[in-house]
Amino acid sequence: PDRRQIVGELRRASVGLRYGENDNTMSGQPLHGHRILVVEDEKPDARRFGRLLREAGAEVVGPAESLEVAERLIAEHGLSAAWLDVWIDDNTKEVWPVAKLLASKGVPFLFCTRIPEDVDPYAWPGTPVIRKQIFSERGERAIVAELARLIAGRPFPG
Repeated sequence: PDRRQIVGELRRASVGLRYGENDNTMSGQPLHGHRILVVEDEKPDARRFGRLLREAGAEVVGPAESLEVAERLIAEHGLSAAWLDVWIDDNTKEVWPVAKLLASKGVPFLFCTRIPEDVDPYAWPGTPVIRKQIFSERGERAIVAELARLIAGRPFPG
């Protein structure tokens, strides 16, 4: 497939377009007992993501506002999954080194960004890309469902 086809598939597979149909996603705290790293440099977004994850039962690690802090937290904590803002350090650095480190440790992650096209589908095949703008109640349920799916190791839906 060419780049346009893959980008189109990423868009269709984006949480909020493909997920969120199950109204029971938040019940039972589907992330209970899991440590999830949040790499996010925008404080309002970090608070919102942290609240969402805690409400779903997760232990939130971070937020990490820089590559260095994220790498330190990865070394210090056993993680179940990670939430990665694509642009960190006041939008001056991309999060790819952190993603590579997590991948080398077998820790699943998803990207969160305002511009999904920033994520190269060839470099990160099958990695969920979430638009920050989808934060409705349905979108939040979808994000929790996606993190739970990643942690469970289920394949990306086709």
